[in-house]
Amino acid sequence: MPLPHRPSALLGALLACSLAASAQADNARSDRNDYIRSENGQCAVWGSLPDQSDFVLRYQGGCQNGRAEGRGKAEWLSRPAGLTVRYRWEGEFRNGLFLGRHALKGRAEALPNGSFLIEIAAAAYLVTRTQADEAPALCQPERLLVSVPAQLATQDQDVQNRMRGAGQRLQALCPELRSNIRVAALAGAPELQGNGQLPAGFASAGFNPQTGQLGNFRNERSRQQAEEAAREQHAAAMQASRDEFEKLGRRHGVTAWVTIDQLATNPFRWEGQTVGTVALVEGMLTRERALIANALRSSPYAVQLAGIRPEEAGSQRPMLLIARVGNRQSFPGARPDDPELTLLHWQASIPCQQASCRDRLGWLRSGAGKLAWGEPWPAAAR
Repeated sequence: MPLPHRPSALLGALLACSLAASAQADNARSDRNDYIRSENGQCAVWGSLPDQSDFVLRYQGGCQNGRAEGRGKAEWLSRPAGLTVRYRWEGEFRNGLFLGRHALKGRAEALPNGSFLIEIAAAAYLVTRTQADEAPALCQPERLLVSVPAQLATQDQDVQNRMRGAGQRLQALCPELRSNIRVAALAGAPELQGNGQLPAGFASAGFNPQTGQLGNFRNERSRQQAEEAAREQHAAAMQASRDEFEKLGRRHGVTAWVTIDQLATNPFRWEGQTVGTVALVEGMLTRERALIANALRSSPYAVQLAGIRPEEAGSQRPMLLIARVGNRQSFPGARPDDPELTLLHWQASIPCQQASCRDRLGWLRSGAGKLAWGEPWPAAAR
């Protein structure tokens, strides 16, 4: 069996060169996010170049916490081209990011996903990527972010004012803007989420830099609040209608709530009792007697109602009716072969505004209460 051979001198030299190059690249790079230290090692500038080992950074200007700050000049020298200048950035820097002509003092961060978060005014930020020379493209933003105090997130006018103000601030920085910019509102300062992305925001709009106005505004927080308020208002209305329903029944001693169909087919079960029903006047038989039908659903049944006033009969609206149940009688104008109809005696009534008295019986459909038609009414025992 042949013995393992030793690495050749050439292989060893190549390995040493590779390690040295790797160490040199590590020295040229700062701790994160493509910040590159200058050739003298004193200041770092953000730069994501195709092959950073081919470039040397020369920087002159302000430096703060080891990164370019304020007015300065960064030159990227190409090694393959004999250290000629490939890119030159001269202007304002913030936290190592080149901002061109824009002297900004807020947050300026390179994010892990390759985009930048740059504060352009108090609580107003732009999100952008690099431009042709690999520097952050301030005037080509992907979107604007506006930080809104959580307690104001449902105030549409305030949110819109903040979003519009951020758009106008960007417009002042970049008067060449022509295309609409997406704007999002966040509850609090923008922070990366667990997925490494910035939040989408609770409100969105489009800012038109030519008019200075917003369009397509949508606020999920205020929408949810409005829906919750509508639900609470609906629940309160349902409870109020149920209370009124029960109050009406108790006041007149109702023993059961019965449908017109039940009264038409078997009035003897409730004869002499005061019942409640939901009825619709179909027409007057005499000055004080009407023909009434089931207002809850279409039905072939009808009964007579005595004691109703003509003005109530002419309303063409359904009603909650309280009446005393009589027996069956012929109705005025009946032909010999017409059947007798149950006779009710009017005690009280409340008109409804909606079909089937949904405005007064909506609590039944919403599940806020139950009613067994034709059965003894529990409220009668109270």
